[in-house]
Amino acid sequence: MKRSRGSDNEPPRAMSAAGELEIAADYPYKKLKDARFPVAIASLHPVLDAINEWAKTPEEAILEAVQGSKRLGKAMALAAEAGLLDIVKFFLENAGHYSEEEEEGEEETDEEAGENEDEDECDKYLTWEARRDAAVVAAGSGHLDIVEYIFPEIVWREYDSDDEAGDRQFYQGRIYRATWSVLEAGAENDHLEVVEFSVNHAKDRDYWHWYNPTMRKLCALARASAKGHTDVVIFLLSDRENCWNIARAFEKAAVPGNELLANILYDVYSRREKHDLFVRMAMAGSTSAVEYLHKKHPVESASLEAGFLAAVTHEWIDIIEFLLSTDEVSAGLFDKAFVLASSRGKLKSVTLLYGKKRASPISIIDALETAGSLAVIKFLYSNEDVSVSSIAAAFTNALRYGPTRETIKSFSSELSEESTRIVCYLYAMNCIPPEAVSDAFQWVVFKIPVDDATAMYTEHSISSAAIGTAFERAVTERRGLALVKFLIDQGSV
Repeated sequence: MKRSRGSDNEPPRAMSAAGELEIAADYPYKKLKDARFPVAIASLHPVLDAINEWAKTPEEAILEAVQGSKRLGKAMALAAEAGLLDIVKFFLENAGHYSEEEEEGEEETDEEAGENEDEDECDKYLTWEARRDAAVVAAGSGHLDIVEYIFPEIVWREYDSDDEAGDRQFYQGRIYRATWSVLEAGAENDHLEVVEFSVNHAKDRDYWHWYNPTMRKLCALARASAKGHTDVVIFLLSDRENCWNIARAFEKAAVPGNELLANILYDVYSRREKHDLFVRMAMAGSTSAVEYLHKKHPVESASLEAGFLAAVTHEWIDIIEFLLSTDEVSAGLFDKAFVLASSRGKLKSVTLLYGKKRASPISIIDALETAGSLAVIKFLYSNEDVSVSSIAAAFTNALRYGPTRETIKSFSSELSEESTRIVCYLYAMNCIPPEAVSDAFQWVVFKIPVDDATAMYTEHSISSAAIGTAFERAVTERRGLALVKFLIDQGSV
């Protein structure tokens, strides 16, 4: 090949066998092969060195522009959201090549490694999470072509039932969740094709049964229902392989302006489920769903009673107020709810119902004598003239386990902290019968200061049986050792 000298402002060229000029093989500025410079610059090799170093291909310029601070992944997500498939393809193809070049580069010196040890590796490469996020935003925007293109990057092989337990756990815990995120993004934004693709992908690869709507805060059906996406809801309901939480979907759909979809879900629920939907909505605290059902569908008296008691128990104030406004809560039901709220220690419900001035005198007495929290006792005591017998009854009730989560101790004979507080508060009123004090002694002496325990012993005639039980439990459980010493010194044991 004959060498051509070339002019001062262009690279030296050689004549090929075909008679065409080509860049000389030893020309050091490959990136500048198409550039033309003034003679004054072309003769300054340090300047050409710098220009050649800074010059970049369009692909290199894009990758460098979005690299750092996780901008590479964010840039691809923006492209996916905008439906720019070509750009998404470019990122996936070139980012992988770029990573390989990084790995093939020269090793870092110890000093360079120290400077970069805090650098987030996600800044350099398109991570699995970045690819997943791009698929999710594409699904939310309805760009099925991008979802289909990215999916092999995040769910890259079929699950094999013979895989080791670790692989199976990895797929269930990570890979499958990527599909669920794509599915739910499509459902929430009314993109039926994306939803169909996600479901069919999971079914074709035999992992659809791992989608558990009851374990998700808002499943695909609930998300679509909340937004009124009827076509998506109908498609998902047509799938009988999964156990959809239709009640949750109805709760989200039962809002003004979404009556059509709410009716569809109500009909499906009525055919498939046995539990009373009105009661479930009351228990869930969904005021809009309770109001919708009461307005659109007949509510039987048994359902209304169960729903009202559920609302009182969970202190759903708006639902309580609504049901009271219907004039369908009888005097008997009102009293029942008032006593129930008190026994469960629900101060908000007790305060609300007491303020309605509908509670009968007998129910107020029952409420105080069976109160499940100190706050309720103090509230009723401050608003009513309470008899000594009622105080004694409340004291005795607190010595029992009680019917609430705060006082129940299953398979245990130990009082809860709340019961102990009630006992100590009522004991201080100095009107508790001696036999009740004896009973209390064996329960609370471990949970109150030793001075109070000894005062209870000296001020009342505690039965020998109660003293023996208290001593035995103190020794067995290694608690209240100061009390043990006191009882021994008193010669009581």
